[in-house]
Amino acid sequence: ELSDGANINNLKFSDLGEFEVPLPSLSEQKRIVAILDKAFAAIDMAIANTKKNLQNVRELFESYLEGVFEDEISERKAIHEISRVINGYAFSSKDFKSTNKVRSIKITNVGVSEFVEEDGNCLPESFRSTHSDVMVKKGNIVIALTRTIISDGLKVALVPQQYDGALVNQRVAALIVNEKLVNHLYLFNFLQTTEVEKYVLAHVNTLMQPNLSINDLKKLSVPCPSINRQNNIVGKLEIFKSEIKELENNYWKKLESLEEMRKSLLERAFSGKL
Repeated sequence: ELSDGANINNLKFSDLGEFEVPLPSLSEQKRIVAILDKAFAAIDMAIANTKKNLQNVRELFESYLEGVFEDEISERKAIHEISRVINGYAFSSKDFKSTNKVRSIKITNVGVSEFVEEDGNCLPESFRSTHSDVMVKKGNIVIALTRTIISDGLKVALVPQQYDGALVNQRVAALIVNEKLVNHLYLFNFLQTTEVEKYVLAHVNTLMQPNLSINDLKKLSVPCPSINRQNNIVGKLEIFKSEIKELENNYWKKLESLEEMRKSLLERAFSGKL
């Protein structure tokens, strides 16, 4: 209420000095501090345990994913044999305007196993025909070619419905999978394995900014069992993912509840209701 900045909230030093603090007796202050210290220690431990459980859940899925593909002994094919590989176009910065209608996919849109939606980054309607060779559809796979791999894993994602018909920008590759040979979800899951991470690390330029070349991406080898076998693998993975997601949601809710409990205790402590 006292801050006077139009854009930045500023608090005057003199106003801070006048701020009133509830001041019970020293013995009551010590009692409140003792209770809060004990409660907060318990809350901190519960938060740490919950975060550890979250990590365990993620590691559980990663372990399951690795097991699925480690046990897969089948004919292997290179990426370029099972999909059309699109190398993004270097659109000019002046082509991008928030008032345009055609979405583009940049490196910033490609997260680790997830697509990151952004506002803006739109191109002119006429580009749909002039640059149709870099257009993608819902369900296509996109991979970042710059900083391809980070501490959390490989930057690969599925194109969502909102980006159906989007144009791929430079330093992003897209895979248009031949569904007669490979289930696109099977390939998407394979690209999240340790085997692929090791391949990428062996082929990126780690001395400067780590870049994966489009040619090295095309040569990446993929186990290709029968379509029925792939569909079966995808089905099992989707069920397991759903169970993992439910566990993660429960743990996130618990973290939120613990933080709310901390705030509630503080409110009670300084309103005489502890």
